[in-house]
Amino acid sequence: KNPAFKPQLQRRSALKTSAKMSNMMCACLPDSLLVNCPCELAIQTHRNEVVLFTQFGKFTHESGRDGGIERVNWPFEQVGGRVSLRVNEIDIRALSKTADETFVTVSISVQYQVDPDKVAEAFFKLDQPKRQIAAFVEEAVRSHVPSMPIDETFRSKDSIAGAVQARIEDKVNNYGYLVVKVLVTDVVPDQKVRRAMNTVNESKRRREAIRSEAEAKKFTEIKAAQARSESSYLSGVGLARQRAAILDGIAQSMNLMNDERVRHHQEKNNQAVMDMLLITRKRT
Repeated sequence: KNPAFKPQLQRRSALKTSAKMSNMMCACLPDSLLVNCPCELAIQTHRNEVVLFTQFGKFTHESGRDGGIERVNWPFEQVGGRVSLRVNEIDIRALSKTADETFVTVSISVQYQVDPDKVAEAFFKLDQPKRQIAAFVEEAVRSHVPSMPIDETFRSKDSIAGAVQARIEDKVNNYGYLVVKVLVTDVVPDQKVRRAMNTVNESKRRREAIRSEAEAKKFTEIKAAQARSESSYLSGVGLARQRAAILDGIAQSMNLMNDERVRHHQEKNNQAVMDMLLITRKRT
């Protein structure tokens, strides 16, 4: 109770209260913060992750990319945020009109990541990167697709993807992001257009079926006519050979009748030969 010791007791009480408050604050910190002393903390970082440090709200420096332990002079220096360098993907559906006044929905997948050289810009400049990238993609689709007819949009998916990537990558890079790949996964026209296209395709297939059936019938008739012609030809050849054989036999008979012993009957025999030829022709 000596008044001379009162200031010392007050300082000791203040130190105890400060230590108690520090312990309470440290107890509320995440598990990744390892307390070494009342004013110095060790922050655990991961691979392909960058930790941004701020001092009184102002960005000071960033951690390494390989993971480890980073020291922080708390409470003057704090962790502003954590940024992953991994590749992310978002799926976007953009509605656009084609050159022939048809509405189509273009499904696009965009693979992007934070630029390792612009981590601070990516974190502090853009609050919602997915929404901003989706807006850039929709604007690029609506600028490119209206110059193409609907049939070409189905055949030129790679062309659309390349045009979208070339249009958005500079804009996205201004905010600290890189566009790795843009893929057009599907092009879906309006439901009425789909029904009309299905009707056209059905009619086209029906015409092809009728044409194929007619060609088959024509082929069958041609083959049948060729068979009949070949049969008639072979019949004529057989008939010609038959008549040639008959003539050979008659010629031999005439040679015999021209013999000296039957010379006086030549005129009569010649008439008989002619009669025989006529009879044979009538029979055949």
